[in-house]
Amino acid sequence: MNTSTHKPLSKPSTGRLGGTLFGLPFAAVGVGMLTWCSLSTWESVQIADWPAVDAIVIDGGYRTNSGEDSDTYKAWGSYRYTYQGREYVSTRVAINGGSDNIGSFQRDLGGRLARAAATGEPVIAWVNPQDPTDAVIDRSMRWGLQVFKLAFGLIFGAVGFGVIWGSWRTAPLIEAAQELRGKRTGTEWLANPDWQGEPIRSNARSAARAAWVFAGLWNLVSFPVGFLVFNAYTDEGNTAALIGLLFPIVGVGLAAWALRTSREWWRFGPAPVELDPFPGSIGGHVAGRILLSTMVDPSQQFEVTLSLIRSKRGSESRRETARWQRTQRVRAMGGKTIEFRFDVPEGLAESDTELSGTYDIWRLHVLGDMAGPDFDRDYVIPVYATQTESKDIDARGLEAAAEEQHRFDDDALAKLVRSERAGMYADLVFPAGQHLQLWFAALVFGAVFAGAGAFLFHAEDAPLFMAIVFSAIGGLIAFYGIYGAGRSLRVSRSGATVTARRYWLGIPLGSRSVNLTRILHFRAQKTMSSQSGGRHAVYYALHLVDEEGEARVGEGLKGLNEVEALARRLTRELQLPELGLEHKSQDLAQRLNA
Repeated sequence: MNTSTHKPLSKPSTGRLGGTLFGLPFAAVGVGMLTWCSLSTWESVQIADWPAVDAIVIDGGYRTNSGEDSDTYKAWGSYRYTYQGREYVSTRVAINGGSDNIGSFQRDLGGRLARAAATGEPVIAWVNPQDPTDAVIDRSMRWGLQVFKLAFGLIFGAVGFGVIWGSWRTAPLIEAAQELRGKRTGTEWLANPDWQGEPIRSNARSAARAAWVFAGLWNLVSFPVGFLVFNAYTDEGNTAALIGLLFPIVGVGLAAWALRTSREWWRFGPAPVELDPFPGSIGGHVAGRILLSTMVDPSQQFEVTLSLIRSKRGSESRRETARWQRTQRVRAMGGKTIEFRFDVPEGLAESDTELSGTYDIWRLHVLGDMAGPDFDRDYVIPVYATQTESKDIDARGLEAAAEEQHRFDDDALAKLVRSERAGMYADLVFPAGQHLQLWFAALVFGAVFAGAGAFLFHAEDAPLFMAIVFSAIGGLIAFYGIYGAGRSLRVSRSGATVTARRYWLGIPLGSRSVNLTRILHFRAQKTMSSQSGGRHAVYYALHLVDEEGEARVGEGLKGLNEVEALARRLTRELQLPELGLEHKSQDLAQRLNA
């Protein structure tokens, strides 16, 4: 293998400079808002100990500032008070100055000051004993404003620092990829400094650090808020303030999350993956071993999932879609080494080193569900069309794992399809109500869209075109959810004919048949994919193809493992000839098992 290394540029890149300049204002706003929130909280703690005096309001009220989108309000006033024998005049009426429209605080306080000025009745003012010229009339903590500042600061700070970190992290990769663009060097993966042939590490350590940083920032602001809430409840009987306890409770949850990610790191260590071959091979093998730093039970199962992910930037966010995926279950050899090997078909996309716009990545996810912290790691690995096979990961060592995986897949399939004896051959039935959570999500999403369209129909000056579009799209998605939840499929054989009959809530909708005398192969078709966090699931339908057409003989199959399990079961229960399996998705067509 070519052992040359990619040398990073010696001077800051344009990408780094541009990313820094773009992210710096966001980061500054985030830091400023969090600082403002912290200072307000700290000042509220201090004001709680200030002495109270009677004050006479000279004048007061609130001002309305009209903007393009909304109005904001600001309470104002001046008052005089006596402290330790001296008279003072102040214009500070609340902890936070400025105008806003968060709740009715400004208008309520302004109205109270105006009434006090008109009647001459005294109000309570709180005086700073260290500086008697500093006083305030309303010392209450404004929970809505604090939440706004906290959320605003965390979001802007995360965006700003994320852009800066990302630009410094990915700029060398983009530049190196640009140098290699348009020419095949045979070592394209060297454009990524993490892919230099050394063991590839997961993001577990950086994820643990990020979890602690986020939890620390949240708790830095929220725990003082908790003390103020407790004081407001015990001293003033303000039960509404107890809602503020949600912030420290969330902070405890975030700290627990950070501790859990750290415990996983402390238990298993770096756990790098060594690929064999390096890089992973399209048209060959993606194989290797993961080295654990601690001994585990040799009988412990690990689920290893290899996915081809397409990442695409949308109008407002980045979206990932799984294009190909395989799973296998293995055990730790000697209690410390996890070995895996995937046969990867030709025609799949290679790893991209330029991580901008639309790009493809190969992700290896390894999960071990065990007592204590689970082993849960993600690795982004290089996979290229080198048609290379593994030298050291022998298939014979994985045969037992493959048989165990088949049993697991058969058990998973048994939850989707049942057999009903109907003569010489069994009927395979896919009943209604499968994957209800997916169809329910589609129904809710479509109902929200349709509801928005209905609202636009009745809203004044709303574009009719948008109302029609929202209603139509929402209605179609909701209908698809209802249809998917109620559909069922029955596959049967009569003589040399295999027939698939479609039903909806028991109502027959139609059928398709194929002739076994002209049968060709099975075909797997990707139907949809779902994502939960960084985890992806790909769903397939299985078709039986003859020379004149095809019939869908299975659906709702999660991953190619269940597709292959169904092909084995159909072959066994319908006594079909041994057939190959072809895979075809939106942009791929290749043979997987001939």
